[in-house]
Amino acid sequence: MIYLNQDDIGWQPMVESWIQSREAKEYRPLLVELFDRYMDVSLEHVRRNFRTLVPLVPMNIAGTVCKILEGLIPRYVCRAFPKAKHCVTPRS
Repeated sequence: MIYLNQDDIGWQPMVESWIQSREAKEYRPLLVELFDRYMDVSLEHVRRNFRTLVPLVPMNIAGTVCKILEGLIPRYVCRAFPKAKHCVTPRS
């Protein structure tokens, strides 16, 4: 087991690893841009404006955002990238 101190590495390596694990590679640049643009600002907003019963470190918040996005972002490229060769859609 390896212990990683949040203060030493921050949330970025975990998010970068999650983005690289996405099957739809076309979404990766957009995800990187959105995390770079909004994550630090959002974390600062949470720190200043919310009180939690249990202390939350930025890495946990970023991990939760990743889990939420897993449920929202399609596994395969569909609507946003019409040049995709394959698209898995749910059966109606």
